[in-house]
Amino acid sequence: MVAIVIQSMRNRWLSISLAVLAIALAIALAFSINRARDAAQSGFDATINGVDLIVGARGGDVQILMYSVFNIGNATNNIRAESLTALEAYPGVAWVAPMWLGDSHRGYRVVGTDNRFFDHVQTGGGQPLTYSQGQGLTGIFGAVIGSTVARDLGYQVGQSMVVSHGMASAGTADHDDMPFFVSGILAPTGTPIDRNVYVPLKGITAIHIDWKNGSKVPGASVTINDLESHDLTPTSITAALVGVENRRRIFQIQRGLNDFSAEPLSAIIPGVALSNLWAVMRVVEESFRFMAWGAFTVSILGLIALLNMSLAQRRREMAIYRSLGARPWQIAILLLIEALVIGVIASLIGVLLSLALQQLVAQFAFANANVTLQFTPLGAQDSLRLAAYILATLLAAILPAIRLYRQSLADGITVTE
Repeated sequence: MVAIVIQSMRNRWLSISLAVLAIALAIALAFSINRARDAAQSGFDATINGVDLIVGARGGDVQILMYSVFNIGNATNNIRAESLTALEAYPGVAWVAPMWLGDSHRGYRVVGTDNRFFDHVQTGGGQPLTYSQGQGLTGIFGAVIGSTVARDLGYQVGQSMVVSHGMASAGTADHDDMPFFVSGILAPTGTPIDRNVYVPLKGITAIHIDWKNGSKVPGASVTINDLESHDLTPTSITAALVGVENRRRIFQIQRGLNDFSAEPLSAIIPGVALSNLWAVMRVVEESFRFMAWGAFTVSILGLIALLNMSLAQRRREMAIYRSLGARPWQIAILLLIEALVIGVIASLIGVLLSLALQQLVAQFAFANANVTLQFTPLGAQDSLRLAAYILATLLAAILPAIRLYRQSLADGITVTE
């Protein structure tokens, strides 16, 4: 019976191929959206661990999270150095890793910090940061680079590198009078850390001594040899990652920092900020899901229309089956098997298209948003989704099958035009 169905489908290969393609594209879209949501949530959650609070200038939770962790956006203001000192001495605070943002190196963000960042920040599963080569920040100009930076630019330990002012392209506003050198290369983490260049805070202060308002001061010239006579303590930072001594006091410390009297600060809990982010994204997610199911519904309606339109053209074919002894219910089952074959083929093609689309989306997300989408292997839930898609195509053939049954019963072996 299956062989008969396949031969019949081969005779109508163009219309069948279009139906399969429409359903496959709809399945690929719906399948990808569901898996992308799960992958994005896993990727975001695994980006930063071991940090209890992130402190920045007064602003929204999601905004602070995005610029301090995901390198997306910018801070509304900086935090004064005096506030950083007070934060380090704040009761219940175990450690503080300062961050200064604003410069770049050949398109990669430069982060001014100190070795406390590498000692305390963890990635997914509580994995500590490790070095594939070299060591941490050294002296004033010893920089640590992420694995993606090292790979894309071909850098090795000891190699010289020039930081550019702001996010300008290399060459337009370079601090070439005070180059850094690579002191360490981090092992891959699958997070935005891989795409960052980390330099000592004193190095950030040093390269900006003779700069003001985004440009070099005319006539001012400070060389590396002159740095000993300058105080390289930073006057401000962009944000600070904070660890607390007792996590049961985290909300108390957060409230205290939010009420900080010296200047307006915002202390956020990364996990809570991520929840707020997903709340914002849920509207977009539901919109895409609605569109995906809408496309699938339209493709199923198209299949129903295709099967119905083909009934009139296939009445002679059905009469031949009747003359060979086929009963009306058997002819109706042929149509159901045809729909089942279409559903299985379309689902397999849809899954393959979805897997290819997932790879493209993952590359785009990491290249443009510094987010790693952690797609998991196909599992039981994905199998249930595929079964639902195939069942939907089978159900789409029920009404045409009933009509075909009645038509075959009325025609017998004689086709009435």
